[in-house]
Amino acid sequence: MVAETMTTTVVSTEKQQVKYDFDQATESYYIGESDGVTFYAGRVNTAWAIGQVPSGGYVVALSLNAVLQQFSTKHQQHPASLNTFFFKKTEGGPFIVEITGLKPSKKGFVVVKAALRQPKVFNEGNNRVPERLEEYDPSQYVTKTLSIITMTNMDGETGLTLSKGETGVAPVPPSMASMELTKMEFMEEYVDLYQDKSTYPKYDAQGNTIRPGKAEIHHGYVFKDGRLTDFKSIPYWADLFVNPLYSLGSEVMGKNKYWMPTLQLEVQFKMIPKNTQNVIATFKVPHIVNNRFDLDGALYDQDQNLLAITRHQCLVVPWERNVGTSLPSKL
Repeated sequence: MVAETMTTTVVSTEKQQVKYDFDQATESYYIGESDGVTFYAGRVNTAWAIGQVPSGGYVVALSLNAVLQQFSTKHQQHPASLNTFFFKKTEGGPFIVEITGLKPSKKGFVVVKAALRQPKVFNEGNNRVPERLEEYDPSQYVTKTLSIITMTNMDGETGLTLSKGETGVAPVPPSMASMELTKMEFMEEYVDLYQDKSTYPKYDAQGNTIRPGKAEIHHGYVFKDGRLTDFKSIPYWADLFVNPLYSLGSEVMGKNKYWMPTLQLEVQFKMIPKNTQNVIATFKVPHIVNNRFDLDGALYDQDQNLLAITRHQCLVVPWERNVGTSLPSKL
């Protein structure tokens, strides 16, 4: 059945005082500061995972959440951009975010480095989240992701704006009229995902291709518990999609199951989300060379206002690399 519009649960004022699932899963807290580095601690929730590996967008949100907390009382409270590099698989368990300033400014752009670190070896002795800086031994931790985040104050930004397709080359916001609710293999208890399947190949009764597919996909998203989209959740949406490469069909991709991990994820934030219940997104893969591909995306609110753009660098690898039943990952 085609969904004309996306719906979301009405949440009472009393309900809003309770933390939502995504906020519980991304929670972290300040544990101290030393030599110009600020430290936040939390626990990775493996329920927000693709297979056995936490979702890349969810992992990015952990670092961004720590930075947003640090800047909550500063002039630059809004992220302008982030670029995250994935070094190793993130695992369920404790994490530390180390925030280091790279470019200070009183009123202009501020740039920081946020390193998400986890124990080198997980065991009963180090499964506890540090509550004080004295409990954190950096020599026993390894960096899993490294993010460069630029902070700004969007309330003070003015100037030329062309975000509705006026340039002639911007992607067109997709229409919910062509989307249907799609069953998710992972994280379905938290998110409703809508999908436009018109980019898939079309076949006749004999299995002959009538229309080839194209490496492009359109989605709509909503948190099932009624949570609104904010800056912290945008990287999560930016990394949640049925990979556009599958739209090319088995003639190109074969019939094997693949894992397509992200090596690098960039998000450029364009506006402050305001009462954003639903997010609409479009993603496409322009190129793939030796199983390494680039992916471009744009995310909009329910009124087709541009929230953010994103670019990924990803790999195509056997699914067994996700679940650990093949050779060790090169990530």
